[in-house]
Amino acid sequence: MQQFKALLIKEWNTHRKSFLTPTWVLMTIYILGLVTFVYGSIRYGLPSIVQTMDAPENKEIALWILHYAATIFIAGISILTTLVLTEATLNHDYIKRCEIFHLSQPVSLKKILAAKAIFVSVGIFLQYLVLMLVNYLVMSVGMAILGFNSYSLGFNAVLYTIPYIITSMLMLIPTLWFFTCVFRKNSFIKMILFFVIFDVVGLILKISWGVKLYSLTGFWSRVVMTPFNLIIRRFAAVEVGVGNMNWDFYWTQENWIWLGLNIVLVVASYFIYKRRNIS
Repeated sequence: MQQFKALLIKEWNTHRKSFLTPTWVLMTIYILGLVTFVYGSIRYGLPSIVQTMDAPENKEIALWILHYAATIFIAGISILTTLVLTEATLNHDYIKRCEIFHLSQPVSLKKILAAKAIFVSVGIFLQYLVLMLVNYLVMSVGMAILGFNSYSLGFNAVLYTIPYIITSMLMLIPTLWFFTCVFRKNSFIKMILFFVIFDVVGLILKISWGVKLYSLTGFWSRVVMTPFNLIIRRFAAVEVGVGNMNWDFYWTQENWIWLGLNIVLVVASYFIYKRRNIS
C-alpha cells in the first residue's frame, strides 16, 4: 500500500498542473463571469436571459438547461483533461528520458500502470464531482439571489451528467490507453488517423461492393454528442426532483460490446507496455 501511495504521489507531483485544468478553467470563468455580470448589470441592467426566465412557462426549462449546460461543460473539460493525461502519464518518462529510472524501481509494472490509471480516471472523476457540486451550489445561490429557486431542478440536472462522464471514460480512455502504449508520441493524433483511415476504407468498400463496416469515428462522435441528444429529449418536459439519471440512455448494446473490447485492449496494453524498449 505504501508503494502504491508513493506512485500516486509521484503522478500528482509530475502532472498536478494538467490534472487541475478543470479547476483552473472553472475559477477563471467564475472570476470573468462575476466581473462581467456586475459591470453589465450596473451599466445596462439585468441580462435578457433573466427577464426571459420571469415567464412561468420558460422558467423551469431555462433553469434546468442552465445547470445542465454548465455541468456538461465541466464534464467535457474533465474528459479532455483525462485524454491528455492518459498520454502524458504513460509516455512522460520516455519523453523526459527517465523511463529506465522509474521502471527500475522495486515496484511491479502492474502497480505502476494501476496507479497511472487510477490517477487519470478516478482522480479526474473525483475532481469532477467536487467541481460539479461547487458549481451547483454557486449557481443555485446566484439564482436564489435573483429570485429563482433552482435547487431541486439544478440537482436533477447535474445528476444527469454523471452517467455521461462515467460512460465517456469507460468507452474512450481504454482505447486511447492502448494506442498510447503502442505509440510513444502523438498517440491521440495517430489513433484518430487510424479511425479516419478505417472509416475511409469502409466507405470505399460500401461504395464499391456494398460491404458495410462499423464506423469508429461514428461511435466516438455518438459518445461525445450524447448529452446534446439527451437535452433534446428533456427540453419539452423538465421533471422537478432527483429523477432518473437515464443510465439506459447511455448503456446500449453497442456500449456493452465496446466495454468488452476495451477490457481486451487494457490487457493487451499491459503486455505491449511491458515489452517495449526502455529508454
